[in-house]
Amino acid sequence: FTYTATDNQDATSATAATFTIPVAAPLPVVLVSFDAQRLGTSATLTWATASERNSDYFAVERSLDGQTFVELGQVASHGTTQLHNSYQFVDAELARTG
Repeated sequence: FTYTATDNQDATSATAATFTIPVAAPLPVVLVSFDAQRLGTSATLTWATASERNSDYFAVERSLDGQTFVELGQVASHGTTQLHNSYQFVDAELARTG
């Protein structure tokens, strides 16, 4: 990222400083499957994990353009586990968005 410092008298630095922060942290879950099935005017999303670490919930989002997302709901996860877990979310609003 790049930033420019501005003091309390609105004086800015002559040059911008650029920093790169490597992000190598993996997701706290190992996803093994994900599926979406349209059922009439709704869609059923199902997914499974092989393990989870310090996971609180899954946020389910929808986008009509692939850039702007709206959260539809949350599904509680199992926290920390090495067990296989399955999840499901039903999007009942599908009929309104096509």
